[in-house]
Amino acid sequence: MADLWSAEEMINTLKAVDGITKVTSLNDQDNGIVGYSYEFANINALNQVLASNGVLESVGGDKIAPPAPQDNDENPSFTLNTKGMSRTYPSMKDDSASAEDLAMTTSMMEDNFYRVTYRFDQKIKKVKQKGGKVVNQDAHSVTIENSLANLITGKSTPDLAIKLK
Repeated sequence: MADLWSAEEMINTLKAVDGITKVTSLNDQDNGIVGYSYEFANINALNQVLASNGVLESVGGDKIAPPAPQDNDENPSFTLNTKGMSRTYPSMKDDSASAEDLAMTTSMMEDNFYRVTYRFDQKIKKVKQKGGKVVNQDAHSVTIENSLANLITGKSTPDLAIKLK
């Protein structure tokens, strides 16, 4: 059985992606944090991480992969240009789930959050996202937090747009 707090396999998976470097674990069992930090050479490397593996590995070793493309063929992806960055991600909402299953899952995830920090060489001009909240921002970085329950129910998404100066 895989250990949720063991980072070695995920670190090796991330390091295997061409253009991904400086991979470190942010796992902190005492505070219930599971996460990873890494640098990427280009936007293609970042999109490769989204497309090629699950972001988390659950207890038991099952990969939690990004959602499959929806009817609109939208894949999770980042775009980057000199004026900013955007992230698109298909809805995590499962319309086939029963109301009972959705209520149970939402209840289990009520106190869990998905937090991501973006850092840029340029200064940040504006951050736009749906449903999450900016929990920290300075001139060159922003941290956005989404409730996992809201992501599951579709009340929020990890989609965002960051305009740069």
